[in-house]
Amino acid sequence: MPRFKQFVLRMSPLDEKAWDKEAAATKGIEIQLLILQSKAAQLLRGINDFLASPERVAWLSMLTKAFAAIDRGRIALRGRSEYVLNIISRIIFKGTLHDETILESVAPSFILCRGSFP
Repeated sequence: MPRFKQFVLRMSPLDEKAWDKEAAATKGIEIQLLILQSKAAQLLRGINDFLASPERVAWLSMLTKAFAAIDRGRIALRGRSEYVLNIISRIIFKGTLHDETILESVAPSFILCRGSFP
C-alpha cells in the first residue's frame, strides 16, 4: 500500500475574475455566503508544502465539505428549496461533530503548548 508521503496534493487555482463576476451579481444573504467561501479559499493560499499527509488530507477534506455545503446552500436559497436546506443543515451538523471530535482530541496538547484554549 502506498504511503502518503509518496503523493502530492494538487489544488486548482481559483478563477478570480469569475469569482468577482459572481460576487457582483450576488445580493442578500448569498453575498455573505460567497464572502465566507472566499475566506475559506484564502486559507489555501498559505500552503506551500503539497506533500500529502493524513492530517493534510483530513483538513482538506473538511474544508472541501464545508465549501461544498456553502455552495449548495447558495443554490438552495436561489431556488427557495427548504428541502435541500434541511439536507445541507444535516451535512453541516455532521461536519461540525467531526470537527469537534478532532478539536477535543487536540485541545489538551494545545493547552500544554499555549497555556489556554479559546
